[in-house]
Amino acid sequence: MKNNVLLIYPPMGFSGTFVCHPPLSLIYAAAELVKKKIPVTIFDARTMGGDWKKKLSEVLRDTHAGLSAVGISVMSGRPIAAAIEISRRVKKIAPHLPVIWGGPHATFYPETCFQCADCDYVIRGYGSRPLEQLVSHLQRSGRQTSSGIAGVSERNPAAPGNILHHPATSDYEIISYPDIPYHLINDYSPYRQLDGPRRIFSLYSSFGCPHQCAFCSSPAYYKNFFPKYLCLPPQDVAAHAEHLVRAYAAGYLYFIDDDSFVHLAHIDRLLDELLRRNLRIGLGFRGAHVNEINRMSDAFLEKLTLAGTDILHIGAESGSDRMLALMRKNCTRANIIAANRKLARYPRIKAAYNFVFGIPTETYDDMRATKELIEQLVAENPAAVIFPPNRYRPLPGTALFNQLGEHGQAAAVPRTLEQWCAVEVEGQFPTPWIRPPQQRYFKLIFLGSYFIDRKIERLTSGSRSRYRLLRILARLYLPLLRLRWRFNLSGCLIEWTIFRIFKRRRSR
Repeated sequence: MKNNVLLIYPPMGFSGTFVCHPPLSLIYAAAELVKKKIPVTIFDARTMGGDWKKKLSEVLRDTHAGLSAVGISVMSGRPIAAAIEISRRVKKIAPHLPVIWGGPHATFYPETCFQCADCDYVIRGYGSRPLEQLVSHLQRSGRQTSSGIAGVSERNPAAPGNILHHPATSDYEIISYPDIPYHLINDYSPYRQLDGPRRIFSLYSSFGCPHQCAFCSSPAYYKNFFPKYLCLPPQDVAAHAEHLVRAYAAGYLYFIDDDSFVHLAHIDRLLDELLRRNLRIGLGFRGAHVNEINRMSDAFLEKLTLAGTDILHIGAESGSDRMLALMRKNCTRANIIAANRKLARYPRIKAAYNFVFGIPTETYDDMRATKELIEQLVAENPAAVIFPPNRYRPLPGTALFNQLGEHGQAAAVPRTLEQWCAVEVEGQFPTPWIRPPQQRYFKLIFLGSYFIDRKIERLTSGSRSRYRLLRILARLYLPLLRLRWRFNLSGCLIEWTIFRIFKRRRSR
């Protein structure tokens, strides 16, 4: 009987070279299948090395006779190209085996997924219940009838050229940690970041986001959710953390909430629970708003440090007050500087900043204000980390897309899967509203973000040759970069060409 399900996580882009977290999207998606006793296998191509295609083909040849479906987690950018390749390999070996795409790209752009002729179904949003329902439908009825499952898009069985989009629910998918099938991963040792020694796991302390950032997809996604923000009970989150430490030797826990600190009292209680359990782990938080940091007391920050927190990801986004207002960030340049100075008093906590460039109407002066803010943050806080800035990507449905539609954003939205493959932080995709001098200036700031804070020396501890070489090159290049930044010299940026070559080689 065809009862098994194979779930596949494709290779990532350039950033995946340095960071590899467990495939939480697949682990969560499998939860309902496992509860219903449906056997699941996870294939994580990121951990398979350069011959992942060969290994996947071997797995498919060995198991396809017992498979009822194959699922693929798909993000925009390079993972799309891998998802297309994976889907083709599945159909080559088992032409009638259903292929299901899910993940962030499938959630926001489901219609583009069907440009891959080998994609049969798409799951939008939370995936555990829809995946189990879809697999059960396929086992029971095959593909002759429409599934009618909430959150599923599919080719119309009666008219395959048409796509059916079944409305998704507006409920958070909260899975109790005993029901999260971590056992589906046999070996967690590859999951680390920057070649560090500690085994890393991601988890949630909350769901949703109450902010209305105009460039962000979250307000559009959570539009019909109620409440907009939901905290999980601190004792449950701490028990989840303890389970990961005791059962899977977790050494570092990374909270992937959209924003962890909306209610500081919630995190305060969570920290008390973690300290009471004496887990002795590292903590990182993906989401922190500038205004929330400015509300944090010294006692709160001391407790964060005591519990093992070593990084807060902060959406600074711009050094221009005009652009911050346009983005609806509800903060100012002065607020960002104040938050950075506060965190500078706690050097064990790295203040990791995100920025966005290329929003329509952004001027050269706006960009320079952001570059100067970056320099100030690094100068005033030795623990500051500047992440490579994002190029603004027009997202239909966001407030900024609707507000600035006259600037040609609609024409810049990728129409084909091949175009979507280029939509990465380091990718090249069309932004016709940005003039060439600003494009060059962005390249200078982007490239400089890897070096201006000396992150390569500070954050990489790996002993492999590539990390040793990167540290040497970073020390040699930093004086030239500082000269370029001081005088805003973005012409003849030969280093950009070298970076692109390096990126292509590392992304293979």
